[in-house]
Amino acid sequence: MNDFLFCPFDGTRLIGNSCPACRFVDYGNPAPAVGFFLLDGDRVLLAVRAFEPAKGKLDIPGGFIEAGESAEEAVVREAEEETGLRVSVVAYLGSFTDVYGERAMSTLSLIYVVRRESGELQARDDVAALHWFPLDAIPDDLAFAHQPAAVEALREYVGRSV
Repeated sequence: MNDFLFCPFDGTRLIGNSCPACRFVDYGNPAPAVGFFLLDGDRVLLAVRAFEPAKGKLDIPGGFIEAGESAEEAVVREAEEETGLRVSVVAYLGSFTDVYGERAMSTLSLIYVVRRESGELQARDDVAALHWFPLDAIPDDLAFAHQPAAVEALREYVGRSV
């Protein structure tokens, strides 16, 4: 799906996904995002979404990577914004594709395991609530389609770590 009808650089109408004037090509690249799992023994922290899309559903905490920011920096920033915690990255679990919002924007989520360094746990930013779940009892009905596979990657990671 093309994001543009007109070239964002010179305003020429695109033909397919290309600008005939300046040769800009809209490749439809996915938006990069991060998610993180915070473990406490055999429990994992999940968020409840405060806003659409998927308002009220359980979600892996995280968000979109900002310009000039590494994925690891985004994890640390998102953790503090959404949970009030300062964290450090422990492990990278993998990348997962999905779509987001009414326009079905393509996303690529990089999922991490983090360790709590400091701070008080509290739902903030676009999180309505935070809940701990036993790793073997995480509900299947998560906010986004890629998240069950990310949970499975977490279970495999924990299984290797024991």
